[in-house]
Amino acid sequence: LQDPSLTNSNIRSTSGWLTEPNGSSFTLDITYTPSLLSESSGLWVWGDGSVPPSDCLRFFLNEGGTLRFTWVVSGANVINVNTTDTLQLGTRHQLRLVLDGTNVYIFIDGILSISSPYTPPVFSMPRACSVGYVPFISPSVTFFATGDIDEVRMNNAVRSTTNYTPDSEPFTLE
Repeated sequence: LQDPSLTNSNIRSTSGWLTEPNGSSFTLDITYTPSLLSESSGLWVWGDGSVPPSDCLRFFLNEGGTLRFTWVVSGANVINVNTTDTLQLGTRHQLRLVLDGTNVYIFIDGILSISSPYTPPVFSMPRACSVGYVPFISPSVTFFATGDIDEVRMNNAVRSTTNYTPDSEPFTLE
């Protein structure tokens, strides 16, 4: 799924459910069931729309089932965080990526998998969102979701920096 119509003008929500990341602090929640772990799988990117992306935030599943978050500025990874915990094939997982202005947190099913300090890079925040598709190096090296993405929620609130109880119901407006 790649929907270029999901831009700043229609991704914003007064409810705080799906808003443009402000770059220094936000939360991304994704409910995902992987169907393949032998190749990388694109989950989410907020970028400038170019391939390869020049400026973007991206979240994807590495080959083997670990998660990775990268922040790309002028074509270079300035933040690169990888989990060591792996997702289970065919299991529904709630994934959470949190940036609080000083740390990146990645949660799997409510359990903190990794946290890493960072300094927010200075650049103009891109304005294109893709779910289930992450352009990587070139048009020929692109990661599409391999599995089911059931739900996506993003907002500029820091929802958690410690373990939490995952939602048992579908995401709702807040």
